Amino acid sequence: MLTPGQAKNLLVAYFAEHPPPIAGALHIAPEWYEDATDYLPAWGAREFFVDGQAAYGRVDNTAIFIDKRTGTVRADLFTPNFDKIRAMTPVIVTAEAEHSPTPDENRLVAVGRALFARFADAPALDVVDLPGGLGVCLVHAVRGGGKIYVAPDETALFVGSAVSFDTGLEAFRSGARTPGSGG
Repeated sequence: MLTPGQAKNLLVAYFAEHPPPIAGALHIAPEWYEDATDYLPAWGAREFFVDGQAAYGRVDNTAIFIDKRTGTVRADLFTPNFDKIRAMTPVIVTAEAEHSPTPDENRLVAVGRALFARFADAPALDVVDLPGGLGVCLVHAVRGGGKIYVAPDETALFVGSAVSFDTGLEAFRSGARTPGSGG
C-alpha cells in the first residue's frame, strides 16, 4: 500500500511528464483526500494556494487520483466522481513525515538548485528521491521547465519538460550527464 509521501513523489513525476495548463507556478498542497483505494491530491497555482490570489484559482473539472495499490496516477473528471469525492476523508501529506533528508541528500538538492538557478529565477522545485541510492531529481513542473537528476558525485543530467521522468531516469542510470554539471 502506497504511503502519502510515495504518492506525492508519483504525482510530481506525473506532472513532470504532463505539466498542467495552469497560470502560475505549480503547487501541490499538503491537504489531500483519501478513500480505501485512492488518494485525491489538492494542486494548482502557488499564487492561489499560498498567496491567496483568486485570479489563479483553477476552474477546470480535472481530478487526479492516485491508486494506493498500484501507484497509477490517472486524470479524471470531478463531476462523474462527485459521490466518491464527497465520501473521501482528509489526509495531510508532508514530506517530513515520510522521509527526513540526509545531509548527503540536502547536498545534492543544493547542487540541483544551483544548476536550476542558471536557467530560471527562483523556480518552484519538487524533489524526488531516486531509487537505489542514485541521488535526487529536482522537478520544475511548468511548461518549458525540466528535470535535473543529481548523482552522489554531484554530476547531473538536465532534461527538458518534454522528456518523461522515466526516460530521463533511464538516461541518467546509463551514465548520461550534462557537460560541466559538476563532479
